[in-house]
Amino acid sequence: AYPDFVETYRSSTARLQPLGIEKGEEETPLELLQRLRASHPPLAKALEELTALYLEMRFQGYGPNEEREAKLREHSSHFARSLERYQTELAREN
Repeated sequence: AYPDFVETYRSSTARLQPLGIEKGEEETPLELLQRLRASHPPLAKALEELTALYLEMRFQGYGPNEEREAKLREHSSHFARSLERYQTELAREN
């Protein structure tokens, strides 16, 4: 079981699967972000703040707190909306 903030990040990145993008087990969040920048730049922009906050909470000693977790959920929602718009635009182009 992971803390809520880890699950929020994981569920956000899992939303990329319909585009054929999955975070590899050995892939870091920054590597995923870099890969996304190369293949889907608008989505990378939407994922940047979520990734930065996740890394702060998990690896830089800031840890979760109520304010950070709320901000992470906000970034996750923003990413979900951006992804939905992006997929709609892709569908229109095809």
